[in-house]
Amino acid sequence: MDATVSDVLISPSADLITAGGFKTQVVVLTTDDRNAVLGSLDKVRVETGAQCIVRVPTESGDQWMRAFGSAWASRSVRVDDAVSLANDQVGVQGEVVAANQTFLLGSHRFVSRRSGETYGDYQPRDFARRRPSSGDTLASASKIVSTRPPPTARVLQLEVRSKDRVIKSLPQTGKFDINVFIQPKTPLGRQDIPFPDHVVDWKDETRTLKVHLLELGADPASRSLVLPRTGRSETASFGYTITSTEPIDLRFIVCDGSQILQTVRFQGKPGGAFESFIETDISSLEETPRSFDFSLLVNDSLGGKASITSISEDDVRIDIFEGSDVDALRKEASDILRSVASKPTMAFDEALKELADVGSRTLAALRRWVKNWPATFDRVQLMTKVNALFPFEFLYDGPLPLRPDAPTCPQSATCLAAPRGTACCSLRASQEVFCPLGFLGLNVIVERHAWDVDQVHPLWLRRSEEFTKRKKLIGLKEIVFAASDRADLFNDDKDVLPEHKLARIADLTKEFGARALTWADWREAILRTVKPPSMAVLVPHVDGKKLYIGQSDAVFLSGLEMGKVSVAIVVGCNTADGEIAALSLPNFVMVEGNVRVVIAALTEVLGRHSNTAATILGTKVREASQAANSTTVGELVTALRRDFLARGIVMGLVLIAVGDADVVLGGK
Repeated sequence: MDATVSDVLISPSADLITAGGFKTQVVVLTTDDRNAVLGSLDKVRVETGAQCIVRVPTESGDQWMRAFGSAWASRSVRVDDAVSLANDQVGVQGEVVAANQTFLLGSHRFVSRRSGETYGDYQPRDFARRRPSSGDTLASASKIVSTRPPPTARVLQLEVRSKDRVIKSLPQTGKFDINVFIQPKTPLGRQDIPFPDHVVDWKDETRTLKVHLLELGADPASRSLVLPRTGRSETASFGYTITSTEPIDLRFIVCDGSQILQTVRFQGKPGGAFESFIETDISSLEETPRSFDFSLLVNDSLGGKASITSISEDDVRIDIFEGSDVDALRKEASDILRSVASKPTMAFDEALKELADVGSRTLAALRRWVKNWPATFDRVQLMTKVNALFPFEFLYDGPLPLRPDAPTCPQSATCLAAPRGTACCSLRASQEVFCPLGFLGLNVIVERHAWDVDQVHPLWLRRSEEFTKRKKLIGLKEIVFAASDRADLFNDDKDVLPEHKLARIADLTKEFGARALTWADWREAILRTVKPPSMAVLVPHVDGKKLYIGQSDAVFLSGLEMGKVSVAIVVGCNTADGEIAALSLPNFVMVEGNVRVVIAALTEVLGRHSNTAATILGTKVREASQAANSTTVGELVTALRRDFLARGIVMGLVLIAVGDADVVLGGK
């Protein structure tokens, strides 16, 4: 056995390990000097290839190690849980100082894995106690050590100082400083959220980020923050002066160009305590990111007022909606959107023109309020708190007809059938006809996500990826389908063309198979192991926090099972929940399961539209996943909006995709 190679290496000193040339996956340091451990993390990981580093105080160290090893080996728990169990048993506070995510998630199998099983490039050898001496020599173990180990897990930190000393409560008046920095720290505690190093667009050994300080009623302040690949960042320092007795509510946004990486909230009272917490966090990223044109963060929280934060490559703005024309128009647009999806008596052309009018006025107001609003869009990140509705897709760009009774352009069906980005004809500019192509939701890819501070892992924005690097969904075939009987409680409208006949539940069963009539049937189907479903189509009736399918079979929202489906289509008779419309249900679906994308509606949708929408969405997503040519979910949903309008169905404008719009459907 090679004396310099082991699965677990135990030492009282990081220097002994690095000097001895030891190679291991797990390092346990028995020392009381926590700062020395933090300062040596990167060196230890580079020299040893360690994927996990644990520190335990010297008091009762032997007893703690026996409890730790026993818990990890016999109970097959994760390494961080084994540390907690040992702490409780012995009364010594050991800690996981650093670990990469892959090792952490698979660590419950680390000790108990079968002989001969490999972990990455590492072939397990033994779980042996090693006390290295400085005289040990380096052995060749190139397979164990990554050529470029990932940096130690780090966290975003705020430090409050006054008169060159750290303070724990705010002064009653006067100036204090808030220092923002990123440093190695124990990232695996239950309440800690690591800084997303893996999504930084590294080009050199350091990357200059931007930190933006936002407060309602004040101009944004920005500082540069230089972040090395490993270790502690430089400090971005912001001065703040207390001039009143009002509570302080600040948001710090850390950005890489126009991409939001993380936000932290700072709240406190003059003369009293303060707190800071990570408010939003970014999803993981694959290789080679491609930035969006624009990022928008809309919420009703900062200072208790509705606001929008807009971020471009070199500018950040925060604008207050409350009491403004933008806020009033946002509410007006929401009412019209609900009307077009839930009132069968509203004429198609009239609904479109009303929506375009408010969309045009809202876009003009946004351009006045949001000074860095781009002239054109192709891809947009839209981030909303779960109780903040912002129907970006309805915004209307371009001239409207001079007369309200002007006809819809006779060329509109042809234009809607054309690919996204096709130039508009001159008829819109003449203002003699109404052109539906002015809606941004028909021309722009919108990546829409929702977040909630009450969620430990909020659904956050991710960067656009190079097409060849995006994750693919191919060959979606097995579908689980359920609907409420109420979805069929409508009469065919006389104004609907024969080729646009509204769908019934029977039509959905022809496409997707037998309907689950009860939630017990749904759970059995969604959790099956033989031919597991890859897509779910759900047309429920929602009443409060209960979902109904079949005749009247109910389940609480918390009891909804989605199994391991990749795509969920949720368009119900009443999927709205207060002001957040249908976002609450998709948000829950994505947080609780493995669903990559939820396609849903911004508003409640009556049965006359729900069945039709579910049929079109389900078949189109399935066809796209089986097609030879690739398309993204964002592109597909944009194309489907155009298809709905071409069919004379206004509700296409309320369809959204929550999640990763860069997921690829189909292709080889």
